[in-house]
Amino acid sequence: MNSSKSRNHITNPRLIWSRRFCWVGSIGSFIYSKPGTSEYLQIDTFALVRGGLPIICYFLSLILVFKSELIAPRRNGAPEFFLGSFVLYALLSSLWSFNPFGTLLKAINLTFALLCIMRIPSLYQDFASSARGVFRCTNLFITLGLLEFLIFPELVYYSSSPFEAKRFGILVPQIGSNLLGIVILFSFAGMLTGLTFQSERWRRFKLFYAALLLLMLVLAHSRLILVTVVIAGSYLVLKLVKSISIRSLKGVIMRLSLFFIFFVIFALITLNRNFQEMFQDYFNRGQDSRGISTLTGRTSVWTEALNFGQERPWFGFGFYSGHRYALGSESNIVKNHSNLDNTWIEVYIDLGLVGVLILFTAVLLALKRISTSRDIHRGVFVALYLVIVSNSLYNPGITTPSSTLLLFGYLVSNSRRLKFLDEANKISQKE
Repeated sequence: MNSSKSRNHITNPRLIWSRRFCWVGSIGSFIYSKPGTSEYLQIDTFALVRGGLPIICYFLSLILVFKSELIAPRRNGAPEFFLGSFVLYALLSSLWSFNPFGTLLKAINLTFALLCIMRIPSLYQDFASSARGVFRCTNLFITLGLLEFLIFPELVYYSSSPFEAKRFGILVPQIGSNLLGIVILFSFAGMLTGLTFQSERWRRFKLFYAALLLLMLVLAHSRLILVTVVIAGSYLVLKLVKSISIRSLKGVIMRLSLFFIFFVIFALITLNRNFQEMFQDYFNRGQDSRGISTLTGRTSVWTEALNFGQERPWFGFGFYSGHRYALGSESNIVKNHSNLDNTWIEVYIDLGLVGVLILFTAVLLALKRISTSRDIHRGVFVALYLVIVSNSLYNPGITTPSSTLLLFGYLVSNSRRLKFLDEANKISQKE
Protein backbone atom coordinates (compact mmCIF):
# COMPACT_ATOMS: atom_id res chain seq x y z
CA MET A 1 0.00 0.00 0.00
CA ASN A 2 1.60 3.27 -1.10
CA SER A 3 1.99 6.30 1.17
CA SER A 4 -0.84 8.35 -0.35
CA LYS A 5 -3.24 5.45 0.03
CA SER A 6 -2.07 4.97 3.62
CA ARG A 7 -2.82 8.62 4.41
CA ASN A 8 -6.26 8.31 2.80
CA HIS A 9 -6.84 5.15 4.80
CA ILE A 10 -6.36 7.09 8.01
CA THR A 11 -8.20 10.31 7.13
CA ASN A 12 -10.97 9.26 4.72
CA PRO A 13 -14.27 10.02 6.53
CA ARG A 14 -16.28 7.39 4.64
CA LEU A 15 -13.84 4.68 5.65
CA ILE A 16 -13.74 5.89 9.27
CA TRP A 17 -17.53 5.83 9.51
CA SER A 18 -17.69 2.44 7.79
CA ARG A 19 -15.32 1.13 10.46
CA ARG A 20 -17.37 2.71 13.24
CA PHE A 21 -20.58 1.15 11.97
CA CYS A 22 -18.95 -2.29 12.03
CA TRP A 23 -17.81 -1.77 15.62
CA VAL A 24 -21.29 -0.57 16.66
CA GLY A 25 -22.90 -3.54 14.92
CA SER A 26 -20.52 -5.97 16.59
CA ILE A 27 -21.00 -4.51 20.07
CA GLY A 28 -24.71 -3.82 19.59
CA SER A 29 -25.39 -7.54 19.32
CA PHE A 30 -24.68 -7.92 23.06
CA ILE A 31 -25.33 -4.36 24.24
CA TYR A 32 -27.83 -5.27 26.97
CA SER A 33 -30.45 -7.86 27.86
CA LYS A 34 -33.03 -7.70 30.59
CA PRO A 35 -31.78 -9.69 33.60
CA GLY A 36 -33.71 -12.24 35.58
CA THR A 37 -35.43 -14.07 32.73
CA SER A 38 -35.06 -17.60 31.42
CA GLU A 39 -38.04 -17.54 29.09
CA TYR A 40 -37.93 -19.73 26.02
CA LEU A 41 -38.03 -16.81 23.57
CA GLN A 42 -38.56 -13.23 24.63
CA ILE A 43 -38.85 -10.42 22.10
CA ASP A 44 -38.67 -7.00 23.75
CA THR A 45 -37.12 -3.63 22.93
CA PHE A 46 -33.63 -4.78 23.90
CA ALA A 47 -33.95 -7.92 21.76
CA LEU A 48 -34.96 -5.81 18.75
CA VAL A 49 -31.96 -3.51 19.30
CA ARG A 50 -29.56 -6.46 19.62
CA GLY A 51 -31.00 -8.08 16.53
CA GLY A 52 -31.44 -4.97 14.39
CA LEU A 53 -28.21 -3.07 15.02
CA PRO A 54 -25.86 -5.61 13.37
CA ILE A 55 -28.04 -5.77 10.25
CA ILE A 56 -28.40 -1.98 9.86
CA CYS A 57 -24.76 -1.26 10.68
CA TYR A 58 -23.41 -3.94 8.32
CA PHE A 59 -25.28 -2.59 5.31
CA LEU A 60 -24.39 1.03 6.18
CA SER A 61 -20.73 0.02 6.44
CA LEU A 62 -21.00 -1.80 3.11
CA ILE A 63 -22.65 1.12 1.31
CA LEU A 64 -20.17 3.73 2.58
CA VAL A 65 -17.12 2.09 1.00
CA PHE A 66 -18.72 -0.08 -1.68
CA LYS A 67 -16.02 -1.14 -4.18
CA SER A 68 -13.61 1.34 -2.60
CA GLU A 69 -9.88 1.00 -3.23
CA LEU A 70 -9.26 2.03 0.38
CA ILE A 71 -10.39 -1.35 1.72
CA ALA A 72 -7.52 -3.73 2.42
CA PRO A 73 -9.03 -6.94 1.03
CA ARG A 74 -8.16 -10.20 2.77
CA ARG A 75 -7.80 -13.71 1.43
CA ASN A 76 -10.64 -15.87 2.73
CA GLY A 77 -9.53 -19.38 3.58
CA ALA A 78 -10.66 -22.65 5.12
CA PRO A 79 -11.59 -21.15 8.54
CA GLU A 80 -13.96 -18.67 6.86
CA PHE A 81 -15.44 -21.48 4.75
CA PHE A 82 -16.22 -23.64 7.79
CA LEU A 83 -17.45 -20.71 9.91
CA GLY A 84 -19.73 -19.73 7.01
CA SER A 85 -20.87 -23.35 6.74
CA PHE A 86 -21.67 -23.39 10.45
CA VAL A 87 -23.78 -20.22 10.18
CA LEU A 88 -25.55 -21.55 7.07
CA TYR A 89 -26.25 -24.84 8.84
CA ALA A 90 -27.64 -22.89 11.82
CA LEU A 91 -29.99 -21.05 9.45
CA LEU A 92 -31.08 -24.31 7.80
CA SER A 93 -31.79 -25.89 11.18
CA SER A 94 -34.94 -23.75 11.35
CA LEU A 95 -36.44 -26.36 9.00
CA TRP A 96 -36.46 -29.01 11.76
CA SER A 97 -36.36 -26.79 14.85
CA PHE A 98 -38.85 -26.94 17.73
CA ASN A 99 -39.31 -23.22 17.22
CA PRO A 100 -38.45 -22.34 13.59
CA PHE A 101 -39.08 -18.62 14.12
CA GLY A 102 -36.85 -18.44 17.20
CA THR A 103 -34.07 -20.38 15.47
CA LEU A 104 -34.24 -18.18 12.38
CA LEU A 105 -34.11 -14.96 14.41
CA LYS A 106 -31.10 -16.09 16.46
CA ALA A 107 -29.27 -17.48 13.42
CA ILE A 108 -29.77 -14.22 11.49
CA ASN A 109 -28.49 -12.26 14.49
CA LEU A 110 -25.39 -14.48 14.67
CA THR A 111 -24.88 -14.14 10.89
CA PHE A 112 -24.80 -10.33 10.82
CA ALA A 113 -22.86 -10.04 14.08
CA LEU A 114 -20.16 -12.24 12.54
CA LEU A 115 -20.27 -10.33 9.25
CA CYS A 116 -19.63 -7.07 11.11
CA ILE A 117 -16.83 -8.63 13.17
CA MET A 118 -15.10 -10.34 10.25
CA ARG A 119 -15.25 -7.16 8.16
CA ILE A 120 -13.43 -5.00 10.73
CA PRO A 121 -9.78 -5.96 9.89
CA SER A 122 -10.34 -5.15 6.20
CA LEU A 123 -11.18 -1.57 7.17
CA TYR A 124 -7.70 -1.00 8.65
CA GLN A 125 -4.57 -0.50 6.58
CA ASP A 126 -2.52 -3.30 8.19
CA PHE A 127 -2.37 -5.93 10.92
CA ALA A 128 -0.99 -3.58 13.60
CA SER A 129 -3.71 -0.96 13.00
CA SER A 130 -6.52 -3.47 13.33
CA ALA A 131 -4.90 -4.98 16.46
CA ARG A 132 -4.69 -1.49 17.93
CA GLY A 133 -8.38 -1.07 17.15
CA VAL A 134 -9.46 -4.19 19.04
CA PHE A 135 -7.25 -3.33 22.03
CA ARG A 136 -8.84 0.12 22.15
CA CYS A 137 -12.22 -1.58 22.09
CA THR A 138 -11.42 -3.74 25.13
CA ASN A 139 -10.02 -0.66 26.91
CA LEU A 140 -13.34 1.06 26.21
CA PHE A 141 -15.18 -1.86 27.80
CA ILE A 142 -12.93 -1.60 30.87
CA THR A 143 -13.53 2.16 31.11
CA LEU A 144 -17.30 1.71 30.88
CA GLY A 145 -17.14 -0.99 33.56
CA LEU A 146 -15.25 1.32 35.91
CA LEU A 147 -17.72 4.17 35.34
CA GLU A 148 -20.65 1.83 36.00
CA PHE A 149 -18.97 0.64 39.19
CA LEU A 150 -18.61 4.24 40.40
CA ILE A 151 -22.21 5.16 39.53
CA PHE A 152 -24.14 2.02 40.60
CA PRO A 153 -21.78 -0.53 42.15
CA GLU A 154 -24.56 -2.85 43.32
CA LEU A 155 -25.51 -3.59 39.69
CA VAL A 156 -22.03 -4.54 38.46
CA TYR A 157 -20.52 -6.09 41.60
CA TYR A 158 -23.02 -8.56 42.98
CA SER A 159 -23.64 -12.19 43.88
CA SER A 160 -25.98 -14.33 41.77
CA SER A 161 -26.64 -16.49 44.84
CA PRO A 162 -26.59 -15.82 48.61
CA PHE A 163 -24.10 -18.68 48.91
CA GLU A 164 -21.56 -17.28 46.43
CA ALA A 165 -19.07 -14.43 46.64
CA LYS A 166 -19.68 -11.17 44.78
CA ARG A 167 -18.26 -10.94 41.27
CA PHE A 168 -17.61 -8.03 38.93
CA GLY A 169 -19.20 -7.74 35.49
CA ILE A 170 -20.09 -5.01 33.00
CA LEU A 171 -23.72 -4.02 32.54
CA VAL A 172 -23.54 -2.10 29.22
CA PRO A 173 -22.32 -3.64 27.02
CA GLN A 174 -23.32 -6.81 28.83
CA ILE A 175 -20.18 -8.77 29.73
CA GLY A 176 -20.50 -11.32 32.53
CA SER A 177 -17.75 -11.99 35.04
CA ASN A 178 -16.67 -15.22 33.31
CA LEU A 179 -16.28 -13.45 29.96
CA LEU A 180 -14.80 -10.28 31.43
CA GLY A 181 -11.54 -12.08 32.18
CA ILE A 182 -10.89 -12.53 28.45
CA VAL A 183 -11.52 -8.82 27.81
CA ILE A 184 -9.02 -7.93 30.54
CA LEU A 185 -6.45 -10.31 29.04
CA PHE A 186 -6.78 -8.53 25.68
CA SER A 187 -6.15 -5.18 27.37
CA PHE A 188 -3.08 -6.68 29.04
CA ALA A 189 -1.95 -7.96 25.63
CA GLY A 190 -2.30 -4.47 24.16
CA MET A 191 0.22 -3.16 26.69
CA LEU A 192 2.48 -6.21 26.31
CA THR A 193 2.74 -5.77 22.53
CA GLY A 194 3.24 -2.01 22.82
CA LEU A 195 0.23 -1.28 20.60
CA THR A 196 -1.51 0.77 23.29
CA PHE A 197 -0.23 3.60 25.51
CA GLN A 198 2.18 4.60 22.74
CA SER A 199 2.25 8.34 23.34
CA GLU A 200 4.39 9.84 26.09
CA ARG A 201 1.32 11.46 27.62
CA TRP A 202 -0.35 8.08 28.28
CA ARG A 203 2.74 5.97 28.90
CA ARG A 204 3.10 7.29 32.45
CA PHE A 205 -0.31 5.72 33.30
CA LYS A 206 0.70 2.30 31.99
CA LEU A 207 1.67 0.80 35.36
CA PHE A 208 -1.41 2.25 37.07
CA TYR A 209 -3.67 0.83 34.34
CA ALA A 210 -2.03 -2.60 34.64
CA ALA A 211 -2.70 -2.59 38.41
CA LEU A 212 -6.31 -1.57 37.71
CA LEU A 213 -6.76 -4.44 35.24
CA LEU A 214 -5.33 -6.88 37.76
CA LEU A 215 -7.75 -5.62 40.42
CA MET A 216 -10.70 -6.06 38.03
CA LEU A 217 -9.49 -9.56 37.22
CA VAL A 218 -9.41 -10.42 40.92
CA LEU A 219 -12.91 -8.98 41.45
CA ALA A 220 -14.23 -10.97 38.47
CA HIS A 221 -13.28 -14.22 40.29
CA SER A 222 -12.59 -16.07 37.03
CA ARG A 223 -10.45 -19.03 38.07
CA LEU A 224 -9.13 -20.17 34.70
CA ILE A 225 -8.24 -16.64 33.64
CA LEU A 226 -6.38 -15.99 36.89
CA VAL A 227 -4.43 -19.23 36.50
CA THR A 228 -3.62 -18.19 32.92
CA VAL A 229 -2.34 -14.81 34.12
CA VAL A 230 -0.15 -16.50 36.77
CA ILE A 231 1.33 -18.88 34.18
CA ALA A 232 1.84 -16.10 31.62
CA GLY A 233 3.34 -13.81 34.28
CA SER A 234 5.73 -16.54 35.42
CA TYR A 235 6.77 -17.14 31.82
CA LEU A 236 7.42 -13.43 31.24
CA VAL A 237 9.44 -13.12 34.45
CA LEU A 238 11.53 -16.18 33.55
CA LYS A 239 12.05 -14.72 30.09
CA LEU A 240 13.14 -11.46 31.72
CA VAL A 241 15.55 -13.34 33.99
CA LYS A 242 16.99 -15.18 31.01
CA SER A 243 17.55 -11.91 29.14
CA ILE A 244 19.62 -10.45 31.99
CA SER A 245 23.31 -10.95 31.33
CA ILE A 246 25.36 -12.65 34.09
CA ARG A 247 28.65 -11.34 32.73
CA SER A 248 28.42 -8.30 35.01
CA LEU A 249 27.98 -8.08 38.77
CA LYS A 250 24.83 -5.99 38.28
CA GLY A 251 23.26 -8.73 36.14
CA VAL A 252 24.07 -11.42 38.72
CA ILE A 253 22.54 -9.32 41.52
CA MET A 254 19.35 -8.69 39.46
CA ARG A 255 18.94 -12.40 38.72
CA LEU A 256 19.46 -13.39 42.35
CA SER A 257 17.02 -10.69 43.48
CA LEU A 258 14.28 -11.94 41.14
CA PHE A 259 14.81 -15.55 42.23
CA PHE A 260 14.67 -14.45 45.89
CA ILE A 261 11.36 -12.61 45.32
CA PHE A 262 9.92 -15.72 43.63
CA PHE A 263 11.12 -17.91 46.50
CA VAL A 264 9.55 -15.63 49.14
CA ILE A 265 6.18 -15.53 47.31
CA PHE A 266 6.20 -19.31 46.85
CA ALA A 267 7.08 -19.86 50.52
CA LEU A 268 4.31 -17.53 51.70
CA ILE A 269 1.70 -19.30 49.61
CA THR A 270 2.77 -22.86 50.48
CA LEU A 271 3.81 -22.50 54.14
CA ASN A 272 1.77 -19.67 55.60
CA ARG A 273 -1.66 -20.88 56.75
CA ASN A 274 -3.25 -17.44 56.48
CA PHE A 275 -2.22 -17.15 52.84
CA GLN A 276 -3.47 -20.67 52.19
CA GLU A 277 -6.87 -19.91 53.69
CA MET A 278 -7.07 -16.62 51.79
CA PHE A 279 -6.38 -18.32 48.44
CA GLN A 280 -8.73 -21.18 49.26
CA ASP A 281 -11.57 -18.81 50.15
CA TYR A 282 -10.95 -16.82 46.98
CA PHE A 283 -11.03 -19.81 44.64
CA ASN A 284 -13.99 -21.38 46.46
CA ARG A 285 -16.00 -18.17 45.86
CA GLY A 286 -18.17 -19.04 48.87
CA GLN A 287 -19.08 -22.48 47.49
CA ASP A 288 -18.82 -25.81 49.25
CA SER A 289 -16.80 -28.76 47.95
CA ARG A 290 -19.78 -30.11 46.00
CA GLY A 291 -20.23 -26.82 44.16
CA ILE A 292 -16.57 -26.84 43.15
CA SER A 293 -16.48 -30.51 42.10
CA THR A 294 -19.54 -30.01 39.89
CA LEU A 295 -18.25 -26.69 38.47
CA THR A 296 -21.07 -24.80 40.25
CA GLY A 297 -23.61 -27.40 39.16
CA ARG A 298 -22.57 -27.41 35.49
CA THR A 299 -21.70 -31.13 35.32
CA SER A 300 -25.16 -32.28 36.41
CA VAL A 301 -26.74 -29.96 33.83
CA TRP A 302 -24.40 -31.27 31.13
CA THR A 303 -25.19 -34.90 31.96
CA GLU A 304 -28.94 -34.38 31.68
CA ALA A 305 -28.55 -32.28 28.53
CA LEU A 306 -26.38 -34.95 26.83
CA ASN A 307 -28.97 -37.59 27.66
CA PHE A 308 -31.63 -35.34 26.15
CA GLY A 309 -29.52 -34.82 23.03
CA GLN A 310 -29.43 -38.55 22.28
CA GLU A 311 -32.95 -38.25 20.86
CA ARG A 312 -31.50 -36.39 17.84
CA PRO A 313 -27.74 -37.00 17.94
CA TRP A 314 -26.88 -36.11 14.33
CA PHE A 315 -28.82 -32.94 13.49
CA GLY A 316 -30.01 -31.63 16.86
CA PHE A 317 -33.17 -29.74 17.77
CA GLY A 318 -32.46 -26.45 16.00
CA PHE A 319 -30.01 -23.60 16.63
CA TYR A 320 -30.66 -21.82 19.95
CA SER A 321 -34.18 -23.26 20.27
CA GLY A 322 -32.74 -26.71 20.96
CA HIS A 323 -30.86 -25.97 24.17
CA ARG A 324 -33.47 -23.42 25.29
CA TYR A 325 -36.11 -26.12 24.89
CA ALA A 326 -33.91 -28.52 26.86
CA LEU A 327 -33.67 -25.93 29.64
CA GLY A 328 -37.32 -24.91 29.54
CA SER A 329 -40.33 -26.06 31.44
CA GLU A 330 -41.48 -28.24 28.54
CA SER A 331 -38.68 -30.75 29.01
CA ASN A 332 -38.24 -30.31 32.80
CA ILE A 333 -34.50 -30.92 32.46
CA VAL A 334 -33.15 -27.85 34.18
CA LYS A 335 -35.13 -24.77 35.11
CA ASN A 336 -33.99 -21.18 35.70
CA HIS A 337 -31.04 -21.44 33.30
CA SER A 338 -30.59 -19.49 30.07
CA ASN A 339 -27.74 -21.59 28.64
CA LEU A 340 -25.78 -24.79 29.22
CA ASP A 341 -22.49 -23.06 30.09
CA ASN A 342 -20.66 -25.12 27.48
CA THR A 343 -20.41 -24.09 23.83
CA TRP A 344 -19.87 -27.62 22.55
CA ILE A 345 -22.75 -29.25 24.41
CA GLU A 346 -25.02 -26.42 23.30
CA VAL A 347 -23.98 -26.98 19.69
CA TYR A 348 -24.55 -30.75 20.11
CA ILE A 349 -28.09 -30.17 21.42
CA ASP A 350 -28.84 -27.50 18.79
CA LEU A 351 -27.11 -28.84 15.68
CA GLY A 352 -26.02 -32.37 16.56
CA LEU A 353 -22.72 -34.03 15.82
CA VAL A 354 -22.70 -32.49 12.34
CA GLY A 355 -22.67 -28.99 13.83
CA VAL A 356 -19.99 -29.94 16.38
CA LEU A 357 -17.77 -31.31 13.61
CA ILE A 358 -18.14 -28.19 11.43
CA LEU A 359 -17.38 -25.81 14.32
CA PHE A 360 -14.47 -27.92 15.60
CA THR A 361 -12.92 -27.94 12.12
CA ALA A 362 -13.24 -24.14 11.86
CA VAL A 363 -11.64 -23.64 15.30
CA LEU A 364 -8.78 -26.05 14.52
CA LEU A 365 -8.02 -24.52 11.11
CA ALA A 366 -8.12 -21.00 12.57
CA LEU A 367 -5.61 -22.04 15.25
CA LYS A 368 -3.31 -23.43 12.56
CA ARG A 369 -3.47 -20.20 10.56
CA ILE A 370 -2.96 -17.90 13.56
CA SER A 371 0.01 -19.96 14.76
CA THR A 372 1.68 -19.81 11.32
CA SER A 373 0.96 -16.15 10.53
CA ARG A 374 3.77 -13.65 9.88
CA ASP A 375 2.61 -11.24 12.56
CA ILE A 376 5.40 -10.35 14.98
CA HIS A 377 2.89 -10.67 17.84
CA ARG A 378 1.84 -14.16 16.75
CA GLY A 379 2.66 -15.77 20.12
CA VAL A 380 0.42 -13.35 22.03
CA PHE A 381 -2.51 -13.91 19.65
CA VAL A 382 -2.11 -17.69 19.80
CA ALA A 383 -2.22 -17.52 23.60
CA LEU A 384 -5.35 -15.33 23.53
CA TYR A 385 -7.00 -17.67 21.04
CA LEU A 386 -6.28 -20.72 23.22
CA VAL A 387 -7.76 -18.97 26.26
CA ILE A 388 -10.97 -18.26 24.29
CA VAL A 389 -11.21 -21.88 23.11
CA SER A 390 -10.57 -23.15 26.66
CA ASN A 391 -13.24 -20.80 27.96
CA SER A 392 -15.75 -22.34 25.52
CA LEU A 393 -15.59 -25.58 27.54
CA TYR A 394 -17.46 -24.05 30.48
CA ASN A 395 -19.09 -20.96 28.97
CA PRO A 396 -21.05 -20.12 25.83
CA GLY A 397 -19.55 -17.39 23.69
CA ILE A 398 -18.11 -18.28 20.31
CA THR A 399 -21.50 -19.26 18.88
CA THR A 400 -23.60 -16.49 20.37
CA PRO A 401 -23.24 -12.69 20.07
CA SER A 402 -20.98 -11.67 22.94
CA SER A 403 -17.66 -10.02 23.72
CA THR A 404 -16.05 -13.46 23.32
CA LEU A 405 -17.48 -13.87 19.81
CA LEU A 406 -16.19 -10.37 18.95
CA LEU A 407 -12.64 -11.23 20.08
CA PHE A 408 -12.74 -14.74 18.60
CA GLY A 409 -13.97 -13.47 15.22
CA TYR A 410 -11.36 -10.72 15.24
CA LEU A 411 -8.48 -13.16 15.84
CA VAL A 412 -9.69 -15.42 13.03
CA SER A 413 -10.32 -12.57 10.59
CA ASN A 414 -7.14 -10.61 11.33
CA SER A 415 -5.01 -13.68 10.58
CA ARG A 416 -6.15 -13.60 6.94
CA ARG A 417 -3.45 -12.64 4.47
CA LEU A 418 -3.66 -9.31 2.71
CA LYS A 419 -4.34 -9.75 -0.99
CA PHE A 420 -1.86 -7.11 -2.10
CA LEU A 421 0.91 -8.94 -0.20
CA ASP A 422 0.08 -12.16 -2.05
CA GLU A 423 0.14 -10.31 -5.36
CA ALA A 424 3.49 -8.69 -4.50
CA ASN A 425 4.93 -12.10 -3.63
CA LYS A 426 3.75 -13.53 -6.96
CA ILE A 427 5.39 -10.65 -8.88
CA SER A 428 8.66 -11.06 -6.98
CA GLN A 429 8.68 -14.80 -7.69
CA LYS A 430 8.20 -14.18 -11.43
CA GLU A 431 11.05 -11.70 -11.45
